[in-house]
Amino acid sequence: MSKVKRIKCPDCLNYMTVTVNDNGEAKGCCKKCNAVIIAKQPSEKERLIRIVKAQ
Repeated sequence: MSKVKRIKCPDCLNYMTVTVNDNGEAKGCCKKCNAVIIAKQPSEKERLIRIVKAQ
């Protein structure tokens, strides 16, 4: 069973909807900038690292 979730687009910061599957994979497309988002749930051996640009 899939869930629908609202997130901010990483490119244009517009709100968009993504479909989250049971395995934690999220897919969606931004209607404003047409960016395609495909994200997967990291396994226990993987680590999530966020890189932020300094301005």
